[in-house]
Amino acid sequence: MFIARRTECALRALLHLSLAGVGAPAPMKAADIARKEGVSHKYVEQQLLVAKKAGLVRSKSGQNGGYFLSRPAREISVASVVRAFEGDSAVFAREGSAANLSPVSLALNGAWDKARASLAGALEATTLEDLAGNAREEMLASARMYHI
Repeated sequence: MFIARRTECALRALLHLSLAGVGAPAPMKAADIARKEGVSHKYVEQQLLVAKKAGLVRSKSGQNGGYFLSRPAREISVASVVRAFEGDSAVFAREGSAANLSPVSLALNGAWDKARASLAGALEATTLEDLAGNAREEMLASARMYHI
C-alpha cells in the first residue's frame, strides 16, 4: 500500500485540528499546523482546502479564524480521509482485471484481497478521535522523559 505524502500531511493536519478542538471546535491556522509539522504553510493550506471540499473541515475567516473539523473527531475515520485524497484505488479497490490471469496469479490475488480487506477494515475502524488519544499519550510520555 502506498499513501501519498499529501494524504499523510492531511491526516496530520486533521489530527492537529482534532487535538485543538476537544470540547468545542477551536479554529487553527494552517501556518500553526505547518510550523508544528515542519512543512510549508502553502502545502498544508492546499491539503486543508481539499479536506474542506470533501466536507472534512470548515473554515472561519478573520483574525481568530482558521480551520476546524466539520464534525466530531469520533465520526471521521482514517478511511474517509484516505478516500478524500486518494480515491478508492489507494487501499480499497483492486487494480486491473482477473481476466486471463494464471491460476498462480489468481491465488496470489486472493491473498492480496484479504490483506486489502483487513487494511480497509482497520482504516474504517480507526477515527481521528482514536489517533488524538494516541497522540495525547505520546505527548504525556515524552513530557515525562528526562535526559541526563
